[in-house]
Amino acid sequence: ITLKDPIPSDPFLKEYQYFFSSMKNDFSEILITVKNGNIGSKKINPDNFDRIHRIYFREDFKNHRFTAIKEDAFTPEDILMVQNWIRYIGIFYNVKYFRLFPLHSASFKINGKNVIISGSVCTGKTVNSIKTLLNGFTLFTDEDNLLDFSGRKLKFIPIPRLLQLRSDTVSSKAVNKFKKSLLYTERVDVFNEKINFLPIPGASKSMLKPKTADHFFFLNLNDTYPGIKITPLEKPEIIFNIFSNLINHYYLKKVKPFYRHSFNALYHIKRLPHSHEITFGAKAGEKIFDIIQEEI
Repeated sequence: ITLKDPIPSDPFLKEYQYFFSSMKNDFSEILITVKNGNIGSKKINPDNFDRIHRIYFREDFKNHRFTAIKEDAFTPEDILMVQNWIRYIGIFYNVKYFRLFPLHSASFKINGKNVIISGSVCTGKTVNSIKTLLNGFTLFTDEDNLLDFSGRKLKFIPIPRLLQLRSDTVSSKAVNKFKKSLLYTERVDVFNEKINFLPIPGASKSMLKPKTADHFFFLNLNDTYPGIKITPLEKPEIIFNIFSNLINHYYLKKVKPFYRHSFNALYHIKRLPHSHEITFGAKAGEKIFDIIQEEI
């Protein structure tokens, strides 16, 4: 991965390098370049142009060459967009060539148990990830995990991402506790709000290493629900349906065969993690972390 000046580096560059260099096969020669330059107007695929951030993404999967170009200076928000792009390129290759299953999810360790929580956008993955750190537990990632169905137990591989600390109470506590580790000394403008970026403490020791999943929680936010309901998930097909609805289809549209493989492999796992669906109303969201601890 090459960052051309004046693109600033970030604490996860080493993790991304390891993400790609760990692919010991013919497809390990992947070149990703991020630079300032002239985008031009010829042969531009509008689907690859981010009009809001004015970034053009050239993607050549056949030759394993990828370039992100922006004519003016990269802002912190632009860097975040490029990080997401790099992450999904890595996920694409891991899915296609290693048949790993990408899940939009957070993962952490509580009381010696590895936990995966998943759900749609704004269901509490990041908030509960921050609470994991505030309570002295180990956070792996708040956004993406790769699931491995090939063995007798379900395993997952956390994918690097900078933790975004917004203006809510929980994030403010994390800012105060990890003030010395923040990527920027001041909050920066991202998606029309001020955000701090926190490299996850101990990330280099925990990222990208397979771990056995002990517990899985699916967060189901229902604004009209009056409280909290916990439902055990025991049938593999129910768990798989949840998994398949929480992947990034855009980057995986060229990897159709892996769905059938993953579904069949799920049935061969001898021990699925203890799995529960947590249905909750908006007012009950702050209790989720305590409920997860109690179930563990």
